[in-house]
Amino acid sequence: MSEYPWIVEAEMSAPGVKVQIRTGYWSVRDPVDRYDSEYVLSLLLASPRDYGYGRPMSGRFARLGAMNFIPVEVPLQFLGKIPGIRRQVRCVFDRNRFEALVGHDVDWYEERLQACFDVRNSQLDRAIRRLAEEVLAPGLGCETLVEGLGLAMMADLTRYLERPVLPDAPPP
Repeated sequence: MSEYPWIVEAEMSAPGVKVQIRTGYWSVRDPVDRYDSEYVLSLLLASPRDYGYGRPMSGRFARLGAMNFIPVEVPLQFLGKIPGIRRQVRCVFDRNRFEALVGHDVDWYEERLQACFDVRNSQLDRAIRRLAEEVLAPGLGCETLVEGLGLAMMADLTRYLERPVLPDAPPP
């Protein structure tokens, strides 16, 4: 099953990052398969808190937090139990730029994936919310601001991914 359609309310691009505010309606109860070719950090602005993620064929779903990071080329499934409107800010990072910053292939072991799907980082939270404000009401120097925040977010994500992740330990 494919992902439900999104309506893009606002969008802005700068070198290395594209930011969207989008709304969609989740009407299915079946898992949605995802296999992304881009690195995506998103923050749910309005949504029933019923999301889960899992690996295809595993039959297990874990909680999906308000902010999540979708890695490149990792097969995933998402499940929403309650139909309803979802609104999110979505940051798509240039794959080459992000991978150059990380400097190596990331091992997407289960605990790291769990941390990706419930990102709890105050710097990332502030930055993505500021990007949402900028996209909805662009001001002077908006492209520079979007590019700068995008670069800062890539650096913060890299640090977030490099911290030790212990099984059953909540993210900081």
